Amino acid sequence: MFIFNHLNSAFFFHFAIHLVSIFILFQFIHFPRFRDRGSAFGFFMISIVIFATTYFLKDINVSLGFTFGLFAVFSNLRYRTEPISTEKMTYLFIAISLSMINAVSGLNYFELSIINPLMLAISFVVQFYLFASNQRMKRIKYERIELITPDRNRELIDDLRQRTGLEINRVEVGNIDFVRDVANLKVFYKDVENQYDDYDWGE
Repeated sequence: MFIFNHLNSAFFFHFAIHLVSIFILFQFIHFPRFRDRGSAFGFFMISIVIFATTYFLKDINVSLGFTFGLFAVFSNLRYRTEPISTEKMTYLFIAISLSMINAVSGLNYFELSIINPLMLAISFVVQFYLFASNQRMKRIKYERIELITPDRNRELIDDLRQRTGLEINRVEVGNIDFVRDVANLKVFYKDVENQYDDYDWGE
């Protein structure tokens, strides 16, 4: 059968180096930043599926650009229904890129052993050193809309600090629903341990 013709030592080497690479990416780079096992699991499995599918389809007469575009669209369909940060989307594209490189790039074993650690090292350095910041953002639905006026900004920040326990620096006001007396806020706060990242208060 077609699939068994490809289950050789080359496949298992490519799969092993890909598995190790994305495990390091999501366990030691993504998770310490977001503390979100749900997105890590989703991105991890998308990467595995893309790798396996593209590897077994690489001999079929389909262009690489078409294949990459197809899986990029497919992998984003689920995440279009809910907010996802630019940082998380970047991790998704890194996972897709590693899948394509390890599955159909045609690089030899030595080159794959160099390019995968290199991409992981760059991701780590950029995330934790080059653009490191202890300021985080979360979205909050807030019912005391009388405090969202510019002249009561200090009262708003004090109230949010008391409720959330966060060291809030500033607040941006988004959509306001005067019927339900609810405002959507973006709260920027200092959080060294990242323990509250991507949690939506009031949802």
